[in-house]
Amino acid sequence: MWLLLLLSFFLLPPDSTGAADNLETRRFRVMKGDKVLGWNEATRSRKGNATHYTNTSQNTVSLIKKFVIDYHYEVTFRDNRLYQSTANVMVNGKQRTSTAVSWETDCYRIREKGVETNCVGGDILFTSVMLLFQEPRGHSVVFSEEEGAMHHLRYVDGAYEKTNLKGKVNRYYYENNRLARAELDAGLVTVTILPE
Repeated sequence: MWLLLLLSFFLLPPDSTGAADNLETRRFRVMKGDKVLGWNEATRSRKGNATHYTNTSQNTVSLIKKFVIDYHYEVTFRDNRLYQSTANVMVNGKQRTSTAVSWETDCYRIREKGVETNCVGGDILFTSVMLLFQEPRGHSVVFSEEEGAMHHLRYVDGAYEKTNLKGKVNRYYYENNRLARAELDAGLVTVTILPE
């Protein structure tokens, strides 16, 4: 038995160990004016033809009531197109959003809280989590993992403006192809994210 394990270690190619190549981590502060509301951490790793992204964030917003908002996204691309994603948002420990997207034969199946809501055809080449890692040059739409829908994207006055289905606009500013800051309309409050 030990001999088989030892032989498999030496005979298996290096990429069969499950280790990812090119792990990149980006950390951001979530701000409202001068006040830090929370943090955001995103990772990107590549292995063969697959790229995997995670995005995790926790923020505390106090209006009339205190809100603790937790975000967690898992996104996988294969051959430079979306393969699957999950987006979960919790507010004060209660599920607010649970969206799963997966490529199945001829379209992307969108499921919200376990119920299929839509089937989107065509290739999805750019998603929201990617905005944390690279400038979206040449893209006019970006797929929202959370909403399971395409958002419009346009370049205006030095920023990329992403408009969601409700008309809310988020602005992303880049320097040398890296996100330098983003202004996000989070509903009741607008926040700024800044790299650490």
